[in-house]
Amino acid sequence: MPARPLSVALRSDPKKVIELRPKEHQEELRRISEQTKDDRIGEAIETLPAEIVTDKIALGSGDDIAKVLQRFRDAGCTRVLVAAYPCTLEQVSVTLRELAHLTR
Repeated sequence: MPARPLSVALRSDPKKVIELRPKEHQEELRRISEQTKDDRIGEAIETLPAEIVTDKIALGSGDDIAKVLQRFRDAGCTRVLVAAYPCTLEQVSVTLRELAHLTR
């Protein structure tokens, strides 16, 4: 199953998505889930807390990023997008080297 945007995942299987998130985000995600059910996606996006958005971002060493990616796999994701930032050739090369072991 390919990874889906949060709003799509919240509409298709909200209970599972919410249960897999940190406890401190669950109440807010329930509110957002209700908004997406009512086709108030714009309202949900505008009121989405930064903590929930940054919970999807992996920062740090290769090991730090690998832990976040494993959490996504444990939640059922089969595909993830990894992008180096800043997006320089050097940083992309470093990122690929750091994460190469995850593809084996």
